Amino acid sequence: MSKGKKIALGIVIFVVVLVAALAIIIPMLIDIDRYRPQVVRHIEQATGKPVQIGHLALEIFPSVSIRVDNFSLGNPAGFPKGTFVKARRIYAVVDAGALWDRKVVIKSLELDDPVLNLLQDARGKWNFENPPAPRKSKDDAGDGPSSFTLGVISKVTVSNAQLKAANLLASGREGPAYFQGQGVTLELEQVDLNAFSGASA
Repeated sequence: MSKGKKIALGIVIFVVVLVAALAIIIPMLIDIDRYRPQVVRHIEQATGKPVQIGHLALEIFPSVSIRVDNFSLGNPAGFPKGTFVKARRIYAVVDAGALWDRKVVIKSLELDDPVLNLLQDARGKWNFENPPAPRKSKDDAGDGPSSFTLGVISKVTVSNAQLKAANLLASGREGPAYFQGQGVTLELEQVDLNAFSGASA
């Protein structure tokens, strides 16, 4: 092997090792889990539903994304206690440039092994279409230095989902399921998450 090829090979190996090292080190240095209470609060205000998030982590390979572990979005008031959707893991691919401005702009979502429980009451209202809880005023909105917004997501991928739909009984309890699906895979485009926070969704 010529000297020039050896140098080029050495440079390529160095770059690969450097990228791999950065992919490991940067997420360790940037603790985004400290923003978890703010994210939970924002989603609850936007949807009017109780939210739980186990952990937030930053990943930069193969793309810059926020990994959400053990996510659950509960049923709104007027429905039985339980969850509308829960997922073992969600990957939110974000705009890396916006992160420098301490803003979270979600480009795509990937949900692994989610469980969706759709409930409809006697008035025809679903557990995902409740109006949002009262929003904070602009003076009270400053929860921290970062900005997080729900909006139109260009792509949402759902893998290996469990889906169930049922009606509420007159007693207010969940009735038998009239639809169930296992291992459901979906790919949606231009999904407006804000639509799920209004009664007209």
